[in-house]
Amino acid sequence: MSSEFAQATLGDRRLKCSHCGSALWTLTITMLDRFVPVINAIDFTPGDRLGQIVKIS
Repeated sequence: MSSEFAQATLGDRRLKCSHCGSALWTLTITMLDRFVPVINAIDFTPGDRLGQIVKIS
C-alpha cells in the first residue's frame, strides 16, 4: 500500500514523494511538456558538419 506524502510543482517539474513501506520511499519527477516549434542545436556527428548549428522541428 502506498500513501502520498507530498506533491509540488516547481517551474516545469512536478514532484511527488510517496511512502510505499517501512523503509521504501519513491520520488517521481514529471517533466511538464511544453510546445517548442524549433530547437537550435550543435551537430556533434563526426565529419564535415561537426560544430554546425542545426534546427530540429
